[in-house]
Amino acid sequence: MRVTRNIGASSSIQRKIFAVICALTTCLVAFLATYFPQQEMRYVQHRLENRAVIYARLLSKQSEPAVAFNDRQTARELFDATAQDKDIHALALLSSSGQTIEVSGEPSSLEVPADLVEPRMEIFPDLIRLVTPVVSAEGPRGVLIVELGTETIELERTRVQRTALIAGFFALLAGLISAWAISRSIGKRLGAIAEATKAVAAGDLNHAQLTDHASDEIGQLARSFNAMSSNIGTLVEQISTAAANEKERLDALVRERTAQLDARNNDMRFVLDHVGQGFFTVEPNGSISRERSAIAETWLGAPPANATLAQWVDQVDPRVSTWMQIGWDALTADIMPMELSLDQLPKSLMRGSTSLAFAYSPIMVDGALSRVLVVISDVTSEIARERSEAAQREFQAVFERIVRDKSGFVEFVDEATELVSLIDTPHLRLTIALRRAIHTLKGNCAIFGLATIAEACHALEDSITETNLPPTGEQRTALAALWSAFTTKVQMLTTGDGPPKVETEKKYYDRLLDDIASGVSRRELLRDLLSWKLEPTSRRLTRFGEQARSLAARLGKPDLLVVIEHNDLRLSADGWAPFWSAFAHVLRNAVDHGIESQEERVALGKSENGALTLRSFRRGGAFIVEVEDDGRGIDWTAVAERAHALGLPASNAKELAEVIFADGLSTKQDVTESSGRGVGLGAARAECMALGGSVSIQTEQGVGTCFRFSFPESTMVDAGDRIIDESDDAPRSVAV
Repeated sequence: MRVTRNIGASSSIQRKIFAVICALTTCLVAFLATYFPQQEMRYVQHRLENRAVIYARLLSKQSEPAVAFNDRQTARELFDATAQDKDIHALALLSSSGQTIEVSGEPSSLEVPADLVEPRMEIFPDLIRLVTPVVSAEGPRGVLIVELGTETIELERTRVQRTALIAGFFALLAGLISAWAISRSIGKRLGAIAEATKAVAAGDLNHAQLTDHASDEIGQLARSFNAMSSNIGTLVEQISTAAANEKERLDALVRERTAQLDARNNDMRFVLDHVGQGFFTVEPNGSISRERSAIAETWLGAPPANATLAQWVDQVDPRVSTWMQIGWDALTADIMPMELSLDQLPKSLMRGSTSLAFAYSPIMVDGALSRVLVVISDVTSEIARERSEAAQREFQAVFERIVRDKSGFVEFVDEATELVSLIDTPHLRLTIALRRAIHTLKGNCAIFGLATIAEACHALEDSITETNLPPTGEQRTALAALWSAFTTKVQMLTTGDGPPKVETEKKYYDRLLDDIASGVSRRELLRDLLSWKLEPTSRRLTRFGEQARSLAARLGKPDLLVVIEHNDLRLSADGWAPFWSAFAHVLRNAVDHGIESQEERVALGKSENGALTLRSFRRGGAFIVEVEDDGRGIDWTAVAERAHALGLPASNAKELAEVIFADGLSTKQDVTESSGRGVGLGAARAECMALGGSVSIQTEQGVGTCFRFSFPESTMVDAGDRIIDESDDAPRSVAV
C-alpha cells in the first residue's frame, strides 16, 4: 500500500538557486548604484560649466566700456555684483596689453593665450576656468577670466553617494529575501523529487507518493514521477515472475550441459594423461592453461601456482627461461611479424639426457592472438639417430678421402691434431695464434667433411666473439674429446701400412729407366731419385681444386672450372705443411667472397660457371703459388669503411693492401661457417712470411682477383727444403 508523503527538506539546488539570484541582485544593485550617481555628477558638472559660460557672456558684454576707457570702477562694480554667487572663485579683467584692470578673488593664473579669438574653457579638479576675449565698440580689446569653484560638485557627489548606498542597501536586502524565498520553495520541491528518485534507484518501489499540486513544470514533474514509479513497480513484478521461470529453465539446461562437459573433460583428461607429447595452451600474458597432458609435468615438473611458461621452464634451465621470456615479450609486443616472433622462441631444452623439442601454433580469434598451443616432444632418439647418421656420413666421406688421397688425409689428421693440442693447452690466453688455430681447424674439418667438429669450432668462435675470453676448460675438453673419438675411429684406416714407402707416377719411373739406358750421369740419376721423396705440387693443387668445387656446391655457387698449372714442381711435404694448411683460407675466400652467384654472373655478361686457377711455378729465382678467380674482385671502398670502423689506417693503396690481412677485418656482414671472421688471410700471410715469402694482390672489380705468394729459392734451400724443376719452362695446365 502506498502512502502520501509531503515535500521534504531542500537539497543543494536551493543553495545554488539562492546563490544565483543573490549574485544577479548584487550585480544589478551595484550597477544602478554606480550608474545613477555618475549620471547625476555629469549633470551637476555640465550645469556648472553652463553657468561659467553664461557669466562670461554677461560680464564680457557689460565690461566693454571698462575695457575701452580702462575704467576700474565699472569693472569693480560688475565683479562685486557677480561675486555674490558662492560658486564664483575669481574674476579678472585684463587690457589688450595684458595689464590688469580689475581682479576679484585669487585667480589661479592671469596668463592669456596669444592666439585667443574664441572663449576657451579649462577644467581642473578644483575649478572651472573660462577665458574669453572682450571687444569694445571703440576698438580696444581685453580679456575676461572667470573661475568657478567645484565645491558644489563635491558636495553634490557626497550627497548622491550617500543616497545611492542607502537605496542600494535596501534594494539588496529586498533581493536577498526574495532569493531566499524563491530558492527555498524550488529547492524543497526538487529535493523531494530527488529523494524519491534515489529510493527508486535503490530498489524501493513502495516509497511515498509525492504531493505537489502546483501547475508549473516542477509540479508536472512530480506527478509524472508518481505515474512512472507506479508503472515500474508493475513491470518489475512481471519481470521477476518471468526471471524466476527463466532461471529454473536455465538451471536445468546448465545441469544438463555440465554433465555433458564433464563427460567430455573426462575423455580429454584420459587422452592427455596417456598421450606421448606435452600439450597445453598459453595466454598472451604467458600464463599456462590448467588443462595439459600429464607427460608435460613429468618432463618439466609441476608448475608453480599462476606460473608463466618462462617460469615453468626456469625449473629445468634458467638460460632457456630467459630467452623464452624475451621471445614471448617480443611476440606480445606485436612489433615483428607473428611467424618471425614464434620462430624466435626456444625450440629445444635438455633435461638430463632427455632432449625436448618445442613447437608453437598460434590460435587466432577475430584476427587477434587469443592463445598459443605449445607441443613438447621427446626427440632424444631422433637426435641420437641423426647424430648416428651424421657420423656415418662423416665416416663415409672420410673413407672416400682416404681411398682417394690417403697421404693427404693423414697429413690433415696430423696437422689437426697439433691444432687441437694447441687449443686444449691449459691456462690458454686469447691470442691471434689461438683464433687462427680454431679458424684453420674449422676450415680444414669442413673441407674434409667433418661437420661435427667444424660446428664445434664455429661455436667456439661465437663464444670468443661474445665474451672476448678464451675457451673455457669444458669447451676445450669437449673439442678434444670429439677429435679423440674421431681419430680413434679412423686409426685403423690410416695405420698398418708397414714401413714408409716412396711413391711416384709411372712416367717418372719410365723416365728413370730411359736415363739409365741412355747413360745419364750418376749425379743426374741421384737427383731424380731424391726428388721422388718430395711431394709434387700437382697433388696439393689438385686436392685444393676438389675442395674448391665441393665448397662451391655447399655454398650454392655455380659449378667451378678449376685449372691446375703445377709445372711439375716438387716441395718438401713436412716443411711446407703449415703453409698449405693456411693456404686453404685463401681458397675459401676466393670461392665465398669472389665467385658470384649464377644469376649475378649472367647479369654481368660472364659465363654461368665460375673459373678458378691454381698455379705453382718458378720465375726469376723465386717459387710462386697463385690463386686466381674470375669473380667480383675486391671492393676496396668496403675494406676502407670496415678498417676505419676498427680504427685501422686505410687512406691509401699501400695501407689498404696491408689492412686486408689484419685480423678481425672482413667485408662480410654475416659470420658463416666458411668465412666472416677476418682471420684466414692473416693466417695465410703469417705462414708465408715464416717461410721468408711475401704476398701481393692483383684485383679488378667485376673481373677477378689473384693472390700471389712468392718465396725466394735461397731461403728455401737454407731451410733444408728442396725445389726441383723436372721439366722445361713451358707451363702445363690440367682441367679438373
